[in-house]
Amino acid sequence: MERLNDQTRQYILEAIQSTAKWQLPTTGETWDNYKGTIPSITQIGVIGGGTMGAGIVIASASASYQVILIENNPNVIEAIFESMPIKKELFCKLKSILKPSCLVGSNTSSLDIDELADAIKPFNFIGMHFFNAPHIIKIIEIVYGNSTRGLSVATVFEVTQKMEKFPVLVKSCVGFLFNRLLFVYVGIVSELANGFGLYPSQVDGIFKQFGFLMGPMTMSDMNGLDVYSKICEEHDMTFGELQKWLVSQERYGRKTGRGFFKYDAKGIKSNDEEVERKIDSLKKYQRKDFGLESDQDIIQFVLFPYINEAFKCLEEGIIDSPQSIDLMKYV
Repeated sequence: MERLNDQTRQYILEAIQSTAKWQLPTTGETWDNYKGTIPSITQIGVIGGGTMGAGIVIASASASYQVILIENNPNVIEAIFESMPIKKELFCKLKSILKPSCLVGSNTSSLDIDELADAIKPFNFIGMHFFNAPHIIKIIEIVYGNSTRGLSVATVFEVTQKMEKFPVLVKSCVGFLFNRLLFVYVGIVSELANGFGLYPSQVDGIFKQFGFLMGPMTMSDMNGLDVYSKICEEHDMTFGELQKWLVSQERYGRKTGRGFFKYDAKGIKSNDEEVERKIDSLKKYQRKDFGLESDQDIIQFVLFPYINEAFKCLEEGIIDSPQSIDLMKYV
């Protein structure tokens, strides 16, 4: 937080403290109901050793938990590929292996918690959405469904706080909070290229000048365009023509060395003329109804729908306070 002024730093600290005082709307239980009664957790099983699973192992081990992959442990965090059929198949198998008291947390980033819970013991199932990279990023979404118990919430709050993370309680919906807002943000940003012909470097430059630490095109490359594509497919969401082309060319971002930008062996990015030529070729898709005449027009074009979606999340009870939204978008 060194780059923040004193007022902003104090606001963030107060937001962190407020998220720890959670209330589960489905039962009315609060953090205060479980003071001194949360079972002691010493072992965590992590299923899936890819990018996210490996990061969760590091975060768990750093918090002095004994971590074992695919084992009959008191608690399991699932971090396999983001696919409803694949995850449900795994949970059906786990149901016959794990102890009845086992708490299962899924690292799903967008899938319906209640549908996943149907494949296992619902009361002991909860969403634990770590962010990439899990051993570095401090924020984590704790996602509850209709059958989630207060004890499960209290337990994962204690576990993640021991990992020195900031858990935020979120109601299950498509994308939860972070990705629901991200879908709007990325979707509108993609329109800048598909609909208005802006190059990735131009888009990122405008947002960094506005104050963002990372431009949206660089962020998409970091997260993986293949991941966005899968999420859009899973939830029947639109995917821009440029993005479809990038995925068809296996240009997934940093991990493949090519995405909106190209990356050398050291991960240093540079503009990609092939991508810029592709954007130029999309003129038939570009909008003629109105133009974006200034950088401020572009910022407002992207951020106003994003802010509106945040207010919808508050109205629908997905999150309980504006501070929690601010915290999640900052950390």
